[in-house]
Amino acid sequence: HLGSYGRGTEDTLIDAIRAVHDVPGVRRVRLGSIEPVTITEEFARAMADMPGICRQFHLSMQSGSAGVLKRMRRRYTPEEYMAAVERIRAVMPDAAITTDVIAGFPGETQAEHEETLAFVERVGFARIQVPEAEKHRRAQELIELGNRLEERYVQLMEGSVREVLFEREGPDGLCEGYTGEYVRVRAVARAGEIRKVHILRREGTLTFGETVD
Repeated sequence: HLGSYGRGTEDTLIDAIRAVHDVPGVRRVRLGSIEPVTITEEFARAMADMPGICRQFHLSMQSGSAGVLKRMRRRYTPEEYMAAVERIRAVMPDAAITTDVIAGFPGETQAEHEETLAFVERVGFARIQVPEAEKHRRAQELIELGNRLEERYVQLMEGSVREVLFEREGPDGLCEGYTGEYVRVRAVARAGEIRKVHILRREGTLTFGETVD
């Protein structure tokens, strides 16, 4: 639970992240799942000021319905969640916001499910994930919406130059890796390299490009 770091001490999560970020040779720091209450204006500005922080933030959501969130005993409302997203985008406009959604929470009504769909659309996530154990029909609607939003986000990358950390080589001579925004890229490179890539085209949510450095 990253947001609890330093509780009861003078240390903060920002201090811990900066300590890792400033280690010589560290090129990237990607945060795990964090709750929206962690995203204060101070936190967002601090992340924006550290170039090695990956511009992808996984904010726990679970539901876009105020009633469901209350029954889950979550510590935030949809409005507070949106405020956290807006704090990030105010200082990092191209940041990818990803989340988890629970479909079919006990007692969830169709109206509450539709509230979640509308809220997901409003936030415009770069990617959402849905637990497989939940009801198939509602989960499938969220998956399809998440895929459309991810494709929309990835499309914005076409024509841009992004740093890619290449992780594995494929049988076709191309190497695959991820941008800081967690967009999948394939180009001519070697596993383990961080290279700048001019993103030329995409196939679904997979992009292809040429190294430029």
